[in-house]
Amino acid sequence: MTKKELIFTAFEKSPQNPAVISAESSLTFAQLLRSAIETGERLAGKGIKRGDKMAILCNTSVEYIILLLALWKTGVTAVPLSTRWPGAQVDKALQNINCKNLVLSKFLKGQFTYPSKILPLEDLTQTNPAASSVANSKLAVAADQTATIVFTSGSTGVAKAAVHTIGNHYFNALGSNRNIHFNPGDRWLLSLPLYHVGGIAIIFRSFLSGGSIAIPSPRLSLQENLSGLQVTHLSLVATQLYRLLEAFPDVDFNHLKAVLLGGSAIPEALIQRAVENNLPIYTSYGSTEMASQITTTRPRDSLQHLSTSGQLLPYRELQIAADGEILVGGETLFQGYLENDTLKTARDKENRFHTGDLGNMDKDGYLHVTGRKDNMFISGGENIQPEEIEIEAQLFKLNEILQAVVVPIHDPEFGQRPAAFIQFKEKLESEFIRKRLEKFLPKFKIPDYFFEMPLAANKGFKPDRQSLQVLANKIVYRKQK
Repeated sequence: MTKKELIFTAFEKSPQNPAVISAESSLTFAQLLRSAIETGERLAGKGIKRGDKMAILCNTSVEYIILLLALWKTGVTAVPLSTRWPGAQVDKALQNINCKNLVLSKFLKGQFTYPSKILPLEDLTQTNPAASSVANSKLAVAADQTATIVFTSGSTGVAKAAVHTIGNHYFNALGSNRNIHFNPGDRWLLSLPLYHVGGIAIIFRSFLSGGSIAIPSPRLSLQENLSGLQVTHLSLVATQLYRLLEAFPDVDFNHLKAVLLGGSAIPEALIQRAVENNLPIYTSYGSTEMASQITTTRPRDSLQHLSTSGQLLPYRELQIAADGEILVGGETLFQGYLENDTLKTARDKENRFHTGDLGNMDKDGYLHVTGRKDNMFISGGENIQPEEIEIEAQLFKLNEILQAVVVPIHDPEFGQRPAAFIQFKEKLESEFIRKRLEKFLPKFKIPDYFFEMPLAANKGFKPDRQSLQVLANKIVYRKQK
C-alpha cells in the first residue's frame, strides 16, 4: 500500500447531511466529525495515543460510530469484539493481540482480567451535537494506517485476528458504491453488528458517499425499523431475509433500493421468493480477509445470475486455482493475522490469499462458490463435498428447508458418513427427505441422520461446522450405546 492520504469525501461535500440516524437522535457529518474530535481529545487525556489498540465491547449505537471515527482520526486501531463472547474469551483474544485497552458500554456486564484500562463508552462520546460544527470538514487519513483488527467468525473452529488498514476498508467501500449506488438522502440500515466486517463496511460506504447510516432499535422488528427509519438499503443474511418475508408477506418493499445478501449460501427458493416480492436483491461472496464483498451481482440482474455470487468488484483480484480453490488479492486484501502480537502474512509468493473456498467462473464472469476444501471427507473410498454442488444444494431445493449443514460423523464400516443439520420452515420427516434426495444423489451421499439445527449453532452469519460435527458424533454415539 502506498503511503498516501485518502479523503472521506462525505465530510467535505455533504457536511450538513445526516450521517447517523437513530430513533432517538441524528448527527450531520459535520457534527459527527466534531464529536469524534472531542472524543479523541478525551482519549488522549486518558493516555491513549497513536499506534495503540483499543478494544470495543458495545452494542451498535451512534456513540459506537463516534468512537470508531475518533480512533481512526487519531491513529488508534479499533478492535471490535463480539458482544456474545464470555469474559474469558474476551481476555484470551486481547492477550493474543496484546491489547490492554477496552471501551465498555454501561449496558453490558462482564468479568475481565486482561485489560488494564477499561473506559466507559458513554462518557468518552458525550457531546452537545447542537453546538457541534467544524469550520473545515475535510477528513483525510493515511491509507496504510492500521484501522481495525477484526476477529473472523470462526466457522473453522478458531477465530483469527485479521488486520486491516484504512485503505483496505476504503477501497472495499469504493468498489461497492460503484455497483450499488448509495447517495445523499439514502439510508443504509446497520443490521449487521460492528464486530462483523460487513457492519464496518457500511460505515465506510457512508463516509465516501454521503448516504446515512441508520441505527436499528433492538426493541423493534426489522420491518418496523425499515419503516420508521425510512431505510433504502440494507444487508441481510438468509435467515434474516426469510424472517422478513414470513412476518410481512404482503408488505410493499418499493421504498428499498438495494438488499445485499451474504454470509452463506442463499437457497434458490428464497431468492425466487424475494424477486417475486419485488425486493431489489444483490447476492454476493465476501470474506473478513477481503474487508467484506469480493463479488456481487449487478443492478437488475436476472434470476439466473442472482443464483450466483456475482461478478468481481473494482479494486479486487480473483483467480481460480487448478484445484478449484478461490484465490484473491488487490487493494482490499488484509495485512495478515495477528498471533501473539506478531503480524503473520497470509499471502503466497504472488501476493494472493488462499480462501479455502472452491468455485468456478462462468462464461459471463459470474462466480459460483461450490464449497470448501477442508469440508470434503471420504466415505468408503468416495469423496463427498457436503456443500452447494452436492448434498446441501439438493436440500436447499426443498421449499420446507431454510438452512442445511452437512458434516461427517465417524462410522466403523465406511470411516465417515454424512449427517445433516436442518433449519426447517416446515418440519419434514427424515424418510421423506431421503426419498426426495434419492432422485438427485447417489445413495452413498444421502445422509444417515437428519437433525434439527440447534439455535446456538447459528451465529447469525455462518454455521459453526466444527461444533455441529462434534454434536452429531455425540448424538450418534448416545444412540448406539
